[in-house]
Amino acid sequence: MTAQIFIDEDFIGEVFLKEIDRSMGVLGGELLPTELYQKYKHLIQEIFERENRCANVTDFSFRASIEDVELKPEGGISVTDAVQFDEIIVDIAGLHWELVDRVITSQRN
Repeated sequence: MTAQIFIDEDFIGEVFLKEIDRSMGVLGGELLPTELYQKYKHLIQEIFERENRCANVTDFSFRASIEDVELKPEGGISVTDAVQFDEIIVDIAGLHWELVDRVITSQRN
């Protein structure tokens, strides 16, 4: 199952979701960025380098949707993009267990 990731209305990429922590309702994976991600890349990397943390909803208006249905994660969305690594990691935390189970089930089929 794939989620579309946005900052405000800018579509910054897609993530093939996998289970990160079922008990905490966390799904995530590697971001496949769009060209619009470049608009934010430097700022997201700067947060990681300067503050030693991932960018989250206090920094940007991250949003995620699956099949045009916007997710409402209680724990928010975070993006980790370190200069020294090639991958960009997205975590979506605090999702309802039914959605997490649906994603896990879709991976098995």
